[in-house]
Amino acid sequence: MAVEKHMLSATCMRCGAVIGRHEPLVIVGGAGVRRSTLAFESRPPVRGEAIYHPGCYRAAHGELPSDGPRRVFGEALCGVDGGDGSYAAVEQAASLLGPGGHLTILVVTSLRKEAGQRLDATRIVEHATMLADRGGVSCRIEVDPARPVHQVVSDWAVGHDLLALGAPPRSLLAGMLFSGVTDTAIRSLSIPMLFARPAGGAVGFAERMLVASDGLRGSDELVVFASRLAGQAGSALTLVHALGRRSLARRARIDAQVQDLELEGVDGDPAVIESGNADETIIAASMRLEASLVVMSSRRRMGVGVLGSVSRRVVHHGGCSVLLVPPERLLQTTTRPGVRA
Repeated sequence: MAVEKHMLSATCMRCGAVIGRHEPLVIVGGAGVRRSTLAFESRPPVRGEAIYHPGCYRAAHGELPSDGPRRVFGEALCGVDGGDGSYAAVEQAASLLGPGGHLTILVVTSLRKEAGQRLDATRIVEHATMLADRGGVSCRIEVDPARPVHQVVSDWAVGHDLLALGAPPRSLLAGMLFSGVTDTAIRSLSIPMLFARPAGGAVGFAERMLVASDGLRGSDELVVFASRLAGQAGSALTLVHALGRRSLARRARIDAQVQDLELEGVDGDPAVIESGNADETIIAASMRLEASLVVMSSRRRMGVGVLGSVSRRVVHHGGCSVLLVPPERLLQTTTRPGVRA
């Protein structure tokens, strides 16, 4: 099957399932074998070309082909408790990893048992594994040994590039992290955290991203990071900034960030700059633009590892997935020269 840039979906040659525009796939044709997404493809049709889910290609032909440049994330930890949000976390973490990435699926059983809910761990493992395989990532399964949840997550997060959870309140696991033991868990974690909500409507995950810039020092690195992530996924990206009493001093930096995105040719409306509270502006913009992912910095407050109030409110009350990136991790992952001091 041939691929054109305007195509919204294709069909897997092996399983017959539909592959969305931003889902990872493997293309086999006269030009060889390569991994891509429909959003990246722009060449004319080629006779005899075949398209596969990465997992189906691996099952039929063995190892996946090389993925080219290094992706933003390579190793992710995903906490799964059987809720819809946690399954969305598996799908979305696999999408951010891309084919060839590795996902550790941590099945957390204690929370739902404590809530008096029946739990079919076998079904959870099977469904989570299927989602990871469909995303083209390898995975291993670990089961919560009934220790306190913050200890389990903190211990397993070591060595991973990303922690993915279902967004509260739909996920008991994420809700637990944001209440009671929140400070203990977050204080010990310095990796990006994805709080996932199922993508609704016609917009697939990460098809439209927002990056929330406050214009402070370090926000340049956040915009560079989000631009790289959007370019990797072939996504539209819009910068959002809430004008406040102190915004005048930051406006030059915000304008420069918007100009950088325009020069890079990133798809989407370049910016939403409006007066109002930061969290309300971000949430309203994400709903109006039908964004499926908001990228934010998880700024530290008062010298401890507690998430800033804006980040917390967007995670709790927003309508889409949120990716929180610690400032220290931004300095490690953004290497483009010219970042403003």
